[in-house]
Parts: sequence; structure tokens; C-alpha cells
Amino acid sequence: MLNRQFFLFFSASLMGVRLLAAPVSPLSDLSFFSRCYAQLTQKKLPLRHPLRLRVVQGSLSPVDACLAVLDGASLSVGAEEGKLIEVNPESKAVLRAMNDLHRNWFPSDDVVFSSPQCGERCPYADFLHDGSEAALHVTRALLTENARFSEVVTGESGMEALRSRGPIENNTQALNRVFLGNSVTTVPDDSPVPLDVELVQFGDLLGVRKISLNPRKGLAVTKSNTAGSRPNEFPIHGSLGGGILGTKSYMLLNMGRPDANSMNGGLVLPRRWAKSLLKDLLCRDVPVIRSSDAISFVETAGTKDTPPFRTSASCMQCHGTMDPLSGVARNVVYTYTPGYAESSIGSSKQISPQIYAFPTNLPPENGTVDLDPDFYRRPTSGRLYFRNLQGELVNIPIQGIASLGQRLAESDDFYACAASRYFQFFTGIQVNMDDPGADGHAVMSKTEKKYRDMVIHWGSELKAHQSLHRLFRTIMESDTYRSSSYTDTELAGG
Repeated sequence: MLNRQFFLFFSASLMGVRLLAAPVSPLSDLSFFSRCYAQLTQKKLPLRHPLRLRVVQGSLSPVDACLAVLDGASLSVGAEEGKLIEVNPESKAVLRAMNDLHRNWFPSDDVVFSSPQCGERCPYADFLHDGSEAALHVTRALLTENARFSEVVTGESGMEALRSRGPIENNTQALNRVFLGNSVTTVPDDSPVPLDVELVQFGDLLGVRKISLNPRKGLAVTKSNTAGSRPNEFPIHGSLGGGILGTKSYMLLNMGRPDANSMNGGLVLPRRWAKSLLKDLLCRDVPVIRSSDAISFVETAGTKDTPPFRTSASCMQCHGTMDPLSGVARNVVYTYTPGYAESSIGSSKQISPQIYAFPTNLPPENGTVDLDPDFYRRPTSGRLYFRNLQGELVNIPIQGIASLGQRLAESDDFYACAASRYFQFFTGIQVNMDDPGADGHAVMSKTEKKYRDMVIHWGSELKAHQSLHRLFRTIMESDTYRSSSYTDTELAGG
């Protein structure tokens, strides 16, 4: 995959984004098609491309030509669901470029170092969990006919990448093979026990499939080697709902806990997961509420169990959103599968990080919890609390991760965030998506407000029609995209 920074720089270069002011004029049809082709494929438009002559002759609009290139990477539905309908160098290039774009939306992708007991002890963790899985949800929504963008946060299955060389081998013939034990005790070096599950695929990206459609992955189970209250068998890839939010890989990558302790409602909560989903799906960094909104969360009569940050108004401006939101994932915890790896230079014990969700069968808590050893076994209630793009305070009770995904799908901010990211990809223009009345928020220039209003409107349209394909057309048909140059002077010209 292209380096993230190089990918964005290369995209901007191909788009004709210039650092110096230049005369702004509409692009010719051929220049327009050359620009979008380069963006969609990360390659230069071939002189003998079959659509090039039609654009030059005027028999095909450049927008329709661009979308025809995008459609060349459509994914199938039905028996062969998720596979490229047409496999050729151009369709593969489009699929890869779009998925690389979506990978930039989700910066946490290192499964090997995702949990506190891993690192060098988990060298094969990314054989089992794909760190780029979140991007696959968006790629599928873009390239699958009639797929709704809301499925990104409401789907009930994880996603797997279909690649040219198939799954990584997990058998006795493989060099540097890994056996992930299915025993609750450490697997002895001379007796590896293979985990009967298909590992991630490698090679060129050829499609995106729901994990639930693959019985070698969707039904696979494992056992934990952690003593005490951890589980017997549990699904490795079983989704907790909420599309991306409840996939095991997203949980692993974004919980950010320094330990494998169960959540207690106070110091131990999956706050980074809450913080990440706000950034990844709403384009918002905490704090996402105003200082006046945080006052009600401050604990003025704390006890010895009260986390220190809950007595500070400035701290609660972030924690006032993160803490109640993370309550919906309170029953999630790291656990580890014992393993055994063998290579040409010897063998060693390994572990693989997993995500387990405890059953929640205890009564709900009453009010704010500072320390509750049973917090993780209580109902997964929480709250979505933030200022939206209009500056309105959103305060919605949530019951579980699937419910959270549904509430995000009903919000305007989720769709505006996606519109702003595609707009930036195609034009290089970054739009301010913060609460306009936030503390210390700078007054936007006339041009900045124009772009903000534009992507918010496009987001509302996306919410209604649910088609990323139509959003692409809308962006490409805009006067902004048709312009020959996007300059600092234009952006600052309030």
C-alpha cells in the first residue's frame, strides 16, 4: 500500500493542486477526465484509453466517463458476492486506490501492537485479524450496487479482503507457520494444535466479502488462556453490531487500554474507542461539547473512588462525552489465545489477541459510577452527547453498540463527515467540521463557510439517497471540482 503521506501528496499532485496562486478557469473535458482518472486509479490516463476519444469527441461527458471508470471496479452480489465483476489492471487499480483512500480514514491499523500483552509476543496477530478491515466496510458501500452507506455503521458482519493469492497457509507444510492453540492451557512446544480457521488473504485486492458468508471464518471459535472469569469457546470474528464499531478488529485497534482488566465504570473504560469513533466517523476531535455543557458532569462531592478528572470542569469537557459513550462497550475485554509458532530457526510460544464480550445479566447501575467491580456485567447503556455541526446539543441514550450505530446513521454529521473527506480527496480542500460555537472557535471566512455549507448539504443528500456513487457525481459536477486550480488565495478570500 502507498505510504499515507505519499498517497495524499500524490493525489493532490495529480489533481493539479498548486501551492502558488494561478488563474482559475474551467477545465477542458479532456483535462477533467485526466484529473479524475488519475484520482480514481492513481495512474496517468493512457493515450489509447477507450473512453478518451469519446470524451474528446463530445459523445461522452467527462463526468460520465469518470463514473464509468469507477463502475469498472463494481463488486458482485449473489453467489459470488464481493468479488470484482471484471478483473483487469484498471479495475484492480480503482479498487486499490479507493480502499487506500478509506484506510486513511482509520489511522489505527497495527494489530500486532494493539493490546498491552502483545508486540513481540504476537507477531502473527495480523494473520487472524485484518488491521484494515474498517476501510473494507466503506469500500464495499462505494462499489456494491444498491449498498447503503448507513450499513457502514449498522451492518451485522465484519468484512474480509479477497486477494489474489488466497489465505495465508496454516498447515504443517508452511514455513514460518503459526498454530494458534485451542486449549485453555499453554500449548507445549512439541504438540502444536492448529486453530481451524481461515487466515487473512494476501496479494492484490480483488474484492470485499462479509465474513458471515465465509464458514471458515464466520463460525470459527477459540478459547482463552486467561484464568478466572474469561470464557470457554467464543467466536473469533463475531460482530457485536454497529457495522465497523462492533468488529473485533476495530475493538482491538481502538480500545487503547494499558491492561486486560474488566471495565469498572471509573478509571477502567474503553475511552479511546469512543474517542476514535468520533474522529473516524464524525470527523470530530474531543472536546465535542462546550465548557458550559460539561459543568453538570463535575463531581463536587467526590469520594476516594472518584477519578480525579471527574472533579475538573476542563477535564469533563472531554470525559463528559467519552465516559457515557464508552458505556455501550463496557462488557468488552482483551483476552488471548495461546499459540505456537515454528520456523526454520526454531519454535516458540506465542499468543494472539482476541476480543471477548461478557454477557450482561446483572441489574443496571444507578447514576454515575466511579467504581463498580460488576460494571462490565450490567446492561450496555450509554449516551451520545456532543454538539453537532449546527451547534445543537445532541443528548441521546444508547443501549449497546448496535444502537449506537443506528443513532449515528440517523445523524447528519455522519454523512457530512464522509462528504467532506471525499471532497478533500478530489479537491485538496479541507473543510472545518467543528461546532461553530465551540470555545475559542475562529470565525470562518466567507469561502470557508461556503465549502462547509456545501459538504453539509451534500451530506444531507447522502443521508436521503444513501449512495456514495451519487455523491461522487455531485462532487464532480460542482463548479469547484471543474476549476483548474484550488489556491490558498481562493481559500482565504473571505
